[in-house]
Amino acid sequence: MRKVTVDLDQLVEDGVLTPPEADEIATYGRATTMEAGVQFLLGILIVGLIGATIALDRELRYLPFWSVGLTLAGIAASVKLPREYKVLSHTAVVIGTLAFSVYILANGNSLDGLASTRIQSNGWMQVAFLCLIVGVISRNVLLIGAAVLATTPILSLHTAYSHASYGFILERPAMTILWYGSAAIATGVASMAFQKGTEALVSRTVFAVSFFLVNFAFWVGALWGDRELAQMIGATSADALPNRNMAEMGKQFALTWAGLSIAVMAWAFYVDRRAIVILALVFLAINGYTQAHEYLFRDATTVIAVCATGIALVLAAWHYYKMPRRHPQGMVTA
Repeated sequence: MRKVTVDLDQLVEDGVLTPPEADEIATYGRATTMEAGVQFLLGILIVGLIGATIALDRELRYLPFWSVGLTLAGIAASVKLPREYKVLSHTAVVIGTLAFSVYILANGNSLDGLASTRIQSNGWMQVAFLCLIVGVISRNVLLIGAAVLATTPILSLHTAYSHASYGFILERPAMTILWYGSAAIATGVASMAFQKGTEALVSRTVFAVSFFLVNFAFWVGALWGDRELAQMIGATSADALPNRNMAEMGKQFALTWAGLSIAVMAWAFYVDRRAIVILALVFLAINGYTQAHEYLFRDATTVIAVCATGIALVLAAWHYYKMPRRHPQGMVTA
């Protein structure tokens, strides 16, 4: 299944569609949007219901039974029921799988004990395999992405919350880049080989989530460096490193990050992956905004040089993209 965003009014003006055809497509779009909205609302209510059920069953005695049942019911519904119920069936699969993941991570503890227990790496790997297997069977993008995210605690990635504050803790930027960068490269190559089917769904999803995590790792490295990496390449004690060394390493992270974002954006343009183009552009803007406040605004000439170079590169790339191309048969295309 392929989804394309088009401007219907422009297609009518260009003569590609007639006004009645455009109205028919717009009507179908409004109907599918309403159906999805209703199912999302039902999904949110189901999440609240399941959350309250888990809170009442603090010993997690019944959790494995109803979570497996909910997952199987969602998979069956996605096969048997019409497409209109797709969102609802996928919601049931996601909730059931994640609820069973809680049972795996609890490892015999109660819900209260889970909050105070350090979860071992093998527990997270079991959850990752569970999400991946169920995600592939049900063709569920959220579960395939969750499988990648379930491996992040192994590299000491954590989230945190206190009153009105959200935190994302990433302690090993270089190792995170190496781990998920390798996954992104492998799945990026695979996504070019598989244009449709389950293989394409898995490779594209894993690539997107891995690329997202790589960007976060570069963001942390660009701000604070990586003491573990600095210690590996020669320092005797990571804690003894002066802050200026970390600042220099941060600059190297920032420059590498910018180059990577531009390279991935060019590749995504080439293979027509609009979502990856937007994601790379967003993180490139974050990198530029951060470095501008950290370094560039101290020297106006540097800002002018960087921005002028960027404008020239963008215009040159766009000019190249719009140039007519001659195929081996002699046919010229724009």
